[in-house]
Amino acid sequence: MHLKWTDLAGADLDKIEAYIARESSPGVAIDVVLKVVDTACSILPEHPGAGRLGRLKGTRELVINGLPFIVIYRQVHSLNQLQILRVAQCSTVADGGLILRLIVSLWSG
Repeated sequence: MHLKWTDLAGADLDKIEAYIARESSPGVAIDVVLKVVDTACSILPEHPGAGRLGRLKGTRELVINGLPFIVIYRQVHSLNQLQILRVAQCSTVADGGLILRLIVSLWSG
């Protein structure tokens, strides 16, 4: 299964890196982003069902061990592809406002 990171997921990673770099250090920020990417890339191609069922229909959520982030993805069988849709902070995902924004951005085209 091939992984494809959407522009939104890439933007999420950029925001995570910028925030952590401001609040902690650039080195820590890079380590966090690399752990998110490495975890998704090492687990999902071989085990696409590894993540829990997502809050959004048709998605799954991979919890990143040791970090407060989840990778939201969906499997597109016709393309033999896993699409990484978003990377979100676990505490933020519980916020209904974010869920609504995710629904609008994912399914509005």
